[in-house]
Amino acid sequence: MKKIVYLLLLLPILFLFSCSDDNPVNPENSDLNGTWSTELIQGYDTVRCTVVITESKGKISGTGDLYIFHKIVSGSSSTSESSTNKGNITGTYEGGVVKINFSSTDFDKFEGVLSEDKTSISGKVSTILLLSQNKVEYNITLLKN
Repeated sequence: MKKIVYLLLLLPILFLFSCSDDNPVNPENSDLNGTWSTELIQGYDTVRCTVVITESKGKISGTGDLYIFHKIVSGSSSTSESSTNKGNITGTYEGGVVKINFSSTDFDKFEGVLSEDKTSISGKVSTILLLSQNKVEYNITLLKN
């Protein structure tokens, strides 16, 4: 008889646990997740950048498309060079600071700060141009699409 009483007492506990939510916990939706882009024309130079960011626990992954056209004019002569980098991105996000590496080279990088309203990231994009070996940097603001 005691066994039946114990079983009857255990049934409500088993019932409570079996009625719990079976849905997986959704990961926190980061303010960075999404597509960010900009275009800058500064003098003779052009920068176009689009990144699709997925951020989780401070780690950034995704894809990017970075195009930089740089022209140097000296007197009556000029030289120009362009750099295109399409592919995967990696990076970090900590304390509002976003750091992105365009993975196909070690040269193409972006570092900026996420705005308070979470709609823009202002910072610097930099690369080393292959032919001239010049490092160029541009102040850009990525806008969330």
